[in-house]
Amino acid sequence: MEANVITAEGIITLTGPLAGQEGYFSLPVEFDRKLHVANWVKVGPSVQQAQQIQPIIGTRQAAVGWATWKFPKGHKDAGKPHKVTVKAGEYILMFRPRKVQENVNAIYGNVSKRHLLREQRGETIGGAPVRDPGVLHHERITKNGIRDFGDDYEMNLTPNPEPTSPVVETPPMVAETQTETETET
Repeated sequence: MEANVITAEGIITLTGPLAGQEGYFSLPVEFDRKLHVANWVKVGPSVQQAQQIQPIIGTRQAAVGWATWKFPKGHKDAGKPHKVTVKAGEYILMFRPRKVQENVNAIYGNVSKRHLLREQRGETIGGAPVRDPGVLHHERITKNGIRDFGDDYEMNLTPNPEPTSPVVETPPMVAETQTETETET
């Protein structure tokens, strides 16, 4: 952990992880936020469900599931999962590599962009396919020589870069953690 820096008389700039800023769901100092993303899951069937492959809705892709985060060697709770108990129940800290979550976010972003473009082309209204041939959408109005403001705000959406095949690879660390969890149950 880095040392704090005094920037003005009586004012300290915190340079390490800001423990306690998230309330009950503060991540342990040992959790590497640069390499992993966190997911708090209610203890019970939801934990096993989170470990399964996560379908990416609106695509034919999926992401690897979440693994239970455990305290590293050298910690007084080494090998034990990090849990938090609140009024709503007990939650366990799960994780997966940051790159996996960035891939999932990019793919979902592209799904949203495709939905926006379909709306603009008049293929859908509020996400539902257009069944009324009399609906005047931007493309139909333009074809009939009528200028509307659509030409001024036509969406130019560039897709997010997505990984090539395979979509996501299971790093050995996650695969080992998932295997350990499966053998424990």
